[in-house]
Amino acid sequence: MTYRTHNVGAITVVHLAGRITRDESTSLGGITGCEQLRKLIYDLMKDGRKNVLLNLRDVTHVDNCGIHELFSCFEDLRERRGILKLAGPIERVHNIIRLTRLDTVIDVIEEQVVALRSFSEREYSSRAA
Repeated sequence: MTYRTHNVGAITVVHLAGRITRDESTSLGGITGCEQLRKLIYDLMKDGRKNVLLNLRDVTHVDNCGIHELFSCFEDLRERRGILKLAGPIERVHNIIRLTRLDTVIDVIEEQVVALRSFSEREYSSRAA
């Protein structure tokens, strides 16, 4: 899994690519996609970023570990009065999210722009878009 981040007001947008899985063979340096996601969210929280939009457009697969990590990240951010939302998953990934009912807990929105606007006005600032 790879990622890049940028901020839009108080929201950190993370563009993920690859696989959010426990399979080490698909990640760099033997670190799994699940471990990378966990570290990324931890580092964002450490930097005071607590409103996160994960853009899943380029994620090709999520396994049980990935679903667990997404839920854990959601819980960790919520404990800090933050928000985690998901945007733009491909059909295969969206089906896994629906099958596991993760979409009943975390907002999954098709378009990144719409997802950004779904955060409150306080968190979303168009000046940074």
